[in-house]
Amino acid sequence: MGLGIKIPKNAFKKGNESYADDDGAFNNLDLEQGTYLGVIKSLKGVDASNGPQMVFEIAVGGDNLDEKDMGGTISIWYSFEEDRIKHLYRILNKLGFDVDDLSEKVLEGIIKEIDKGDYIIKFKCKVGEYTNYNFDKYMDGMTSEEIGLGDEDDDDSVDLEDMDRKALKAFIKENDLSIKVKKSWSEKQIREEIAGAVGDDDDEEEEEEDDEEEEDDTVGDHLLTLDRKELKAYIKKGKLTVKVKKSWSDDQIRKAILEDANEPPF
Repeated sequence: MGLGIKIPKNAFKKGNESYADDDGAFNNLDLEQGTYLGVIKSLKGVDASNGPQMVFEIAVGGDNLDEKDMGGTISIWYSFEEDRIKHLYRILNKLGFDVDDLSEKVLEGIIKEIDKGDYIIKFKCKVGEYTNYNFDKYMDGMTSEEIGLGDEDDDDSVDLEDMDRKALKAFIKENDLSIKVKKSWSEKQIREEIAGAVGDDDDEEEEEEDDEEEEDDTVGDHLLTLDRKELKAYIKKGKLTVKVKKSWSDDQIRKAILEDANEPPF
């Protein structure tokens, strides 16, 4: 796999020493100064102009965030410079990882765990000449759903471009797709066949959803007077299991409420 960056020869040695002795700012979301909650979407290596960095991409959520900003991302950067690498050690340790003997191989394993996990953190935004984001606390036990991001992160999509011929054939088998791969086909042709087959399935599901919506048009009049905020309060008060997605319209929220309960809970 590899991290895809060139790490200074003695970085981990110096990092281990710094960490033993002692118990940057890019964003695509305009936040005001304050404290926020977010879920770690990824950890990756980046070769920046000032040297290699490890970058945490954080999807921001929580009650103090505007609806339009839910799921937007910010990034927290950690340098491999000798006097700064200890900060990377600290955050990994707070996330529950063993960093006593951190190495490139160990870091690769941590990246995989973060990709599979649901790591909710509290971070601080400081606004000045530059906007800085700083890790504050790992919210152990909290889930993405609790900060309004669960459904957004439950993404079952796959990147076919990352798959070789063997992986593409395995994907066809695992998903029971009616595709017979020919020896003459290139990997590109296999990907196109898979995309076409998956697209057909999605079209069928959308048609079924449209039919259901038409059937529900005559019920749920008591919800028509509620706006998005009131609908979410209705779900919470009624202890419904509905998880509102950012992409949903108000009508889709009303439909989900009706499906969750045969009659209004209150």
